[in-house]
Amino acid sequence: MVYPEQTQPVSASERAILERLQSRRQELEARAREIDIRENLLKAAEKRIESRVEEMKAVESRITTATGQKAKPMPRAFKASSPCMRA
Repeated sequence: MVYPEQTQPVSASERAILERLQSRRQELEARAREIDIRENLLKAAEKRIESRVEEMKAVESRITTATGQKAKPMPRAFKASSPCMRA
């Protein structure tokens, strides 16, 4: 960023522009922090979901081994529903 020389007085319009730019930069930094937080929350949720899927696969495998047959596939409507509706 280029700053005006200290020996030259800053005009009111230049000062106003610099203040608006500083305010906008602060808003963008706050938004970037919020996005980082959301990204971390999504990553954590994804890990939980992956863990749950692995647990379900393990249970399915145990059932298959115990019964000697493959578990029936889930109904199509159940597969298409959102994860929170299935829980």
